Amino acid sequence: MKHKLLLLAWIIAITTTSGSGCKKNKLSELEKLPPATQTGAKTFGCLVNGKAWIPAKEDWFSTSALRFYYYTDNGGQFAINAEYQNSPQNRNEAVVMGCDSILSKNIYVLKNNSTNIARVLFRNTKNFSTCRSVSSMDNDAETTGIIKITKLDLINGIVSGTFEFTIKKPGCETITITHGRFDAKL
Repeated sequence: MKHKLLLLAWIIAITTTSGSGCKKNKLSELEKLPPATQTGAKTFGCLVNGKAWIPAKEDWFSTSALRFYYYTDNGGQFAINAEYQNSPQNRNEAVVMGCDSILSKNIYVLKNNSTNIARVLFRNTKNFSTCRSVSSMDNDAETTGIIKITKLDLINGIVSGTFEFTIKKPGCETITITHGRFDAKL
């Protein structure tokens, strides 16, 4: 009996001390994003100023947090509207992107003018100043980046790709979006 108690005490001591130095594995911000797929998985994610950003809405009665559009007008127009809404955190944000003349896989470079075929916007409705929305179409904004269409399968209704961009607007926080990915089922 004494040996069994010593063995039990030894097992308890080993299991409690061996776990004391361990920390739960935390996901990195990049690991929180959905995988970059090309299957029509209806996913979207990116890092906004280094933090994981995935569309989500708490209001079940409104439109979906993630919407994809493709129109055959003007040589093919593709758009994404991704929203994040969380009332307790007082956050209501959106990433909106669009490209014209989408006929095949391609890289679309973002430029500082409203006539460019690729456009991006970041909206933060918590901010009620001129910084509420920063866009590549703003005359006073400096925008760099790309939208890369990696799959365009209109027969099966799949558009997938990656993106990254930075928008600098005088007097506003610089918005840097990296590791962006989307997989649309139209």
